[in-house]
Amino acid sequence: KRVLVLERHTEPGGLTHTFRRDGASWDVGVHYIGQLGPGSQVRAYFDYLSGGELEWNRMPEDYDRFVYPGIDFRVPAGRRAYEDALIAAFPHEARAVRRYFRDIGAAASWGTLAYAREMVPRSVEPLIRLAQRARRGPALDTTRDYLERRFRDPRLRALLASQWGDYGVEPARSAFVAHATVVAHYLEGAWFPEGGSARIARAIEDGIEARGGRIRVCQEVREILVEDGRAVGVRVIDRSGP
Repeated sequence: KRVLVLERHTEPGGLTHTFRRDGASWDVGVHYIGQLGPGSQVRAYFDYLSGGELEWNRMPEDYDRFVYPGIDFRVPAGRRAYEDALIAAFPHEARAVRRYFRDIGAAASWGTLAYAREMVPRSVEPLIRLAQRARRGPALDTTRDYLERRFRDPRLRALLASQWGDYGVEPARSAFVAHATVVAHYLEGAWFPEGGSARIARAIEDGIEARGGRIRVCQEVREILVEDGRAVGVRVIDRSGP
């Protein structure tokens, strides 16, 4: 397909934007990305979109650190390592910690199926719905309700809730499935693009244009034009100036 990107901002890239001050480059959105191990599906997507031009640096094994009064916990890469570290720090919550990681896996799968339901043919959708029903568990509980129900130690609840900063909705308002999706995403560690997050957009732009696509900035999209159920155009306000 020939792709047309219409970007309202003065440069494309969304959360991959960077800016410079006093000779330093600052990334405004991307801080790390999970599931980028060699051979992973996410790595394959990035390699395809960028034509293999993106290089990724793996972050240290302890890729996150949660610091509270009396707590300084480093999150290690790997589900088993993370689980063991939590049990070592909170041995009285060992059973709940093991259950937490099982629930994380089930809720993240439920979320993946929710996306799949929107993309499969209607004849397949009932099967996806059945698979979801088997995995729902606490997926639609709030993160706070889940943590308060499963864990007695308030310090452990606070520590586990810390990753809400990655998805931006506080535990009282977020669905556990959102929390689980983010936790699962980083279980094997995190990576950052060589050259900064702007390299993601630049590499993908090159691929779009090399295949006959176009990228236009300062375009405020007002309406997608549809005729007989088919998209035929886009109405925009061109703010690129004379």
